[in-house]
Amino acid sequence: MRISRTARTLLAATLTLGLGLGAGATAIAPANAATAAFVSTPNGMVGMTQEILVYAPSLKGQSITVGFALGSAGTSQITVVGSNGYGSMAWTPSLAGSWTISGLGNAIGIGSTTVSVAAMPTTTTLFTPTNATSNAVTLVSVIVSAEAGTYAPQGSVYLASTFGNPVGTQQLTPIAGSANSYATFNWTPQVLGYFPLIATFTPSSSGTLASTSETANSLIVSNAGVVELRVPTSFRVGQPTVLSALITPTTTVGSAAFQLNGGYLSGSIPLVNGVATTQWTPTQQGIQTITTQFSSTAAGGPSGAVSQAVNVLGANPTDVITVTAPSGTWGPGRPISVATGSNTQLSTNSASGSSVLLSESGPCSINGSVITGLGAGTCTVTAASVGSSAYSPASVTFVVTVTAPPRKRR
Repeated sequence: MRISRTARTLLAATLTLGLGLGAGATAIAPANAATAAFVSTPNGMVGMTQEILVYAPSLKGQSITVGFALGSAGTSQITVVGSNGYGSMAWTPSLAGSWTISGLGNAIGIGSTTVSVAAMPTTTTLFTPTNATSNAVTLVSVIVSAEAGTYAPQGSVYLASTFGNPVGTQQLTPIAGSANSYATFNWTPQVLGYFPLIATFTPSSSGTLASTSETANSLIVSNAGVVELRVPTSFRVGQPTVLSALITPTTTVGSAAFQLNGGYLSGSIPLVNGVATTQWTPTQQGIQTITTQFSSTAAGGPSGAVSQAVNVLGANPTDVITVTAPSGTWGPGRPISVATGSNTQLSTNSASGSSVLLSESGPCSINGSVITGLGAGTCTVTAASVGSSAYSPASVTFVVTVTAPPRKRR
């Protein structure tokens, strides 16, 4: 199973495009003679690609190696210094913490810098059947998703009732090609009535943050039907989600189709281990009815249908990003300027509480959270947030004028 993260994928693409990844370095004019060699990059987040900018005028046309170190973890990458003295490379941090980035070998003269990399926030989603049979095994699934980026969360999921009764702990399995991982549980409820479950994700590395699902309530009955729906605990407009039909016994062959409010939602989907899955992105809020219809392909096999009313909530609000300099708060429509050779400390925050990621294009650089003017011209700075379970991702672009240094008197 896979939860599509369309909005988060778009955010990652926005960040990547904003970086330039070499194109920005090519466009920067040569610095003045007083500019010392350097390596710089903004503060980052695990799984999000960012640009490493290098200025090494004495190494024009040469290949250089840049090293990345965090404790005992380390790696290195190679780039070529252009005729203007600049080079760049794309870097995707894999661990949270203070990374030291240094020139190696012939590039040791560019020095080093230390930047902070934040852990990636996660969302834990619990999928439970609408009805489950007492004293019978029921399949429960959990998906843990990174809010953005490329790394699937690693660690374990603990499933228990809200009363403290444990179901068990399972290690996550990454879903190939996505920033999602999953775990499945065989749950045998032994009571009748509504039973609340909650899932808690504990990461095994510093790359991601822990998260807890919303509480899911399954109705435990003495004899459930042939087909049951398995749905998440909440639905929101514009947020893709997974719907599953569970067939008992799981060895049954056949297919299931899904309907929304009596109309078409999906065609017939073949069963895999007794499960048929589809994806649904709600387009309107309010009470809506999901129906799944199952039919067996075996002669004399079972068939059935079940419906579930769900309450679709409104779309999450877009995150609100604030970027502030000593001169005041930046605004997309306000004039912003920095002087060539100056260093301006920026402070950022977001309504979601997620780290704000900065990127630049043009004659400036950002190291950590300090912006430096490299030469007169126009620089574009993008501030982005991956959002959270309560806020959608957001990005804001600022146009910054880099002014020429004042002329010296003769």
